[in-house]
Amino acid sequence: MRPLSLGRMATRLMLCLGLLVAALPSFAQEVDGLLPVTQAYQLSADAGTPRC
Repeated sequence: MRPLSLGRMATRLMLCLGLLVAALPSFAQEVDGLLPVTQAYQLSADAGTPRC
């Protein structure tokens, strides 16, 4: 197995750091402030007169 050159190692390090920074917003969600599903999505339907 060949050792990685400095350029390839730096590229891989930057890629890993970029992926880490891109994933950080997914951990920023506040669970306590979320509504239950039944309150967040209230469904309604009207089967009165059909519209064609």
